[in-house]
Amino acid sequence: ENQMKQAPEYAQRMMDQMPPEKRAQAEAAGPRNQAVTWALAPAGLLIIQLLTALLLWPTINFGFGGKAKYGSVLAVVVFAGLVRWPIRLLLAALALFAGATPDGFNISNPAPTNAAAFLNPAETSKVLYTLLMVLDPTVIWSLVLTGIGLSIVAGAKRGSGYIVTFGWWALISIFFVGLAAVTG
Repeated sequence: ENQMKQAPEYAQRMMDQMPPEKRAQAEAAGPRNQAVTWALAPAGLLIIQLLTALLLWPTINFGFGGKAKYGSVLAVVVFAGLVRWPIRLLLAALALFAGATPDGFNISNPAPTNAAAFLNPAETSKVLYTLLMVLDPTVIWSLVLTGIGLSIVAGAKRGSGYIVTFGWWALISIFFVGLAAVTG
């Protein structure tokens, strides 16, 4: 519901275009779709981690002369991610239980760990909101741990691990900020 409120024109246009029986079906399917989405979220996170390891593995090996195995890189990515996700989910739950309004909950930015969490996404420029969202201390902490672990498992210099990790993060962040600029 909150995601639809944040993009009211699009959501309203989609609902207006639906015939009444389809609209009733869509409204009835909402809770079921939400339950399926939450149930599949761990699988989605695992797929993202598998792809991240697949991106970092050849970069550290071929670009920086490392000798890492894919499984080792995957282990580094998964364990470094344990810093980010539990903290963010715990803080999101605490914020809701402490009295934050559920109407302000944003699934793409669930915890108040970055400056974007304190801004209204509907009133803030999408570029600024996305930029502030990627500059999250928990993400940077996870990236530091990934860089350290990557350099260890690859037998490369610590700086090489940081360059690979932060380099890919910067490229992906620029892509998403650019996407926000184009769609914003």
